[in-house]
Amino acid sequence: MNKLSRLLEVYMSNNELSVKDVAHRIDVNPSVIQRVVNNQSIDIDTLLKVTDLISVPIEEILDIKNDKNEILKQIVWVLSIEPDFSKLFGDIARGIRRGDTEKRVLAEVAAYTMYKINQIADNVKDEKTNMFDRQDK
Repeated sequence: MNKLSRLLEVYMSNNELSVKDVAHRIDVNPSVIQRVVNNQSIDIDTLLKVTDLISVPIEEILDIKNDKNEILKQIVWVLSIEPDFSKLFGDIARGIRRGDTEKRVLAEVAAYTMYKINQIADNVKDEKTNMFDRQDK
């Protein structure tokens, strides 16, 4: 279980809230909150709404780096897995050079893409484990 799902479950327990209650509070479908609880992939808007609700900075959920070398390592890692992100990172870099985009955006996008890739990898790992468990029965 990842950090966001753990923190949301603690929040729900402490406030005696159901999935439906949380969904109503942040104006999303209950199935979206269930995805968070189940540690499944969610979009950035949901991530922002949930972190705002539970009063946890998004930086605490995403591994946002401040060190340039660490940001570069994240970008290289993401690009090694998904080269299609090169255009996105290139567009952000050009925006930074032009002064249209803040530098922190690059760190946030790198961290979010790593978060999503890790979620996908975890889900694939879980599916493989479940597949092997079914074969053993």
